Amino acid sequence: MIIKARDWNVLSKSEKSLLVFGAFMNSLGNNIRRELKKASSAATE
Repeated sequence: MIIKARDWNVLSKSEKSLLVFGAFMNSLGNNIRRELKKASSAATE
């Protein structure tokens, strides 16, 4: 999700922290999925 700087300034502090938190959780989830994939492929070999 791309946010323009103009839109960013309109957001309240809580909305900003929610978006940052969401982006953080999203990347964290992607990392976990990648590690799980690695682990499961290593287990099957």
